[in-house]
Amino acid sequence: MKETAMTGTAMEQASASTRNALLLGCVAAVATMLAACASTAGNAPEVSIEERLQKQHLQIGESIQRIPSFGISGWSYLDKRHVLIDNGPGKQYLIRTDIDCDELAFANHLGYTSTAGALTRFDRLKSRSASGWPIDCNIEAIHQLDKLPALQ
Repeated sequence: MKETAMTGTAMEQASASTRNALLLGCVAAVATMLAACASTAGNAPEVSIEERLQKQHLQIGESIQRIPSFGISGWSYLDKRHVLIDNGPGKQYLIRTDIDCDELAFANHLGYTSTAGALTRFDRLKSRSASGWPIDCNIEAIHQLDKLPALQ
């Protein structure tokens, strides 16, 4: 049996090149996964707000000026510019913001400013991002939401 002796420098060079090869392999694998995710997300069709509401059996109704704020009981994030507000049983409203408010997708709580006891177009939605930064989104429009007629 023949033994091969390596000097310390030769072993360091061999292990350094092994580490480099492993590192390059990992980087290539991560880059491939990220490219696959990006291309999959880019191919997904954008779902309109109307389609999102339709899945909840709702449709956009008339534009209104105010929602009485004393009855607001819940909210749901729909997309980066739309929030659904519950204002008591069977009363739902669509809030559209003037800018993209992506962070609302991850918010646990939603606050708002109030004008004379009502939520109006002159008010703002307020929350905190996951990192704790304040989120302020101006309200651009408010629409009443109507139930879709039942299919027969």
